[in-house]
Amino acid sequence: MRVGTSFRISVISVVLFAVLPRCFNVPEFPDQKEIKDLRILAIRADPPLARPGEDVTLRALVVSPDGEAGDAAHRWWWCGGTSGTEGAANCAPQDDPELDRGRERTAIHRVPEGVLDQKSVLVKVYGFRDVVNLEVQRGDERARAFKRIQVLGGGQNRNPVMHGLHIEGAAAEGDAFVVSPGKEYRLMPEADFSASERFSAIDFALNTVELEEEYMFAWYATGGKLDDGVTRQSEGSATKWEAPGESPAQSKPLFVYVVLHDGRGGNDWWVQKVHVRR
Repeated sequence: MRVGTSFRISVISVVLFAVLPRCFNVPEFPDQKEIKDLRILAIRADPPLARPGEDVTLRALVVSPDGEAGDAAHRWWWCGGTSGTEGAANCAPQDDPELDRGRERTAIHRVPEGVLDQKSVLVKVYGFRDVVNLEVQRGDERARAFKRIQVLGGGQNRNPVMHGLHIEGAAAEGDAFVVSPGKEYRLMPEADFSASERFSAIDFALNTVELEEEYMFAWYATGGKLDDGVTRQSEGSATKWEAPGESPAQSKPLFVYVVLHDGRGGNDWWVQKVHVRR
């Protein structure tokens, strides 16, 4: 079995920023823009903001240099109430039926009923982050990530929705775009920006303020060179990508992935096939 870069623990989760009564989170993006091996780029929780006793559906964006790795074996497990990053990363796969969440591409996790019944003031005010781990394997490659599900007694959040990805100046061909070797292109995400939600939060002066989600986009590709790996709605959302200098062997397509984060634990993604031709 290969080790090192072939085994990744990616934090596909969020860090609590300020909440009252809803959560505001800053995503932690995997740091490599080029896909060179098996990767988990995102885990989506539906709903992204849950209540005690509620069922949450989980699915992941698992990719490889050849595109989405739909044939990778999945293994999901609950970390038994662990909420910290270190505890979640060190949470080993579990065979305990109480902790096992299955081996399908999607998993169902029920948030424990009493998860908010803790003495911690932070939990009572900001809620709890319930952790579910995922490990995927294909051949001798493995990758691991975890999702922290924000749990509150009230409030709501809906996952954002992506509609597509446009490559400015490229020709459309079915479900793909055709680009020229070595040429730079502008990549523009297509999403329902009007669906961004308003929520209440606490500022550094401990005042309650009303904020609106700002969408963030994490970019990855199986070839070529991406300019910005993370872009923001306030900065135009787009990034630049330089196509490879040579066409892939035997017209093998490339893939560009963009993951939309709403900053509060919600996400969505788009996978775009690209052909490089002279």
